Amino acid sequence: MRGVRRALDKDTAQTHIVFGTDTIPYADRRKYGMLVISNVFGGGMSSRLFQRIREELVRLARETAEWLEGRQLAGRTVTIKVRYADFTTVTRSHTLSRPTADADVISSWATELLHRTQAGRRPVRLLGARVSNILLVALPTRFGSVRREDQP
Repeated sequence: MRGVRRALDKDTAQTHIVFGTDTIPYADRRKYGMLVISNVFGGGMSSRLFQRIREELVRLARETAEWLEGRQLAGRTVTIKVRYADFTTVTRSHTLSRPTADADVISSWATELLHRTQAGRRPVRLLGARVSNILLVALPTRFGSVRREDQP
């Protein structure tokens, strides 16, 4: 590896930087410096991007749950929409066995559905979360017990 350099010039929406080094024996004191470098540069761009996308999706799912709860509604189908930078749009959905307005259930399923897309590996321009198959229900109060069924 020593002395090998390679550069690619390509018009892309992301920049990828790769560092490669010779391995260091376990007993070598330089391993601590390599661990610091690994932590600073570790976790590829796609994993950090995916984490940001997931956080935003959880926020959207929780807002949807609050909207439902505020109107004493519940839904059975959780759906996400992802539009990539090239305008390709995909949706993923899951129908629960019973209606819910529980933010934890809705956001858990939204996150599970996100894992079934290429978000994080492809740039995303639009993200959405919705609940359908809506029913008017009497929901338990915040201080009552809530069953958390249909968790992914």
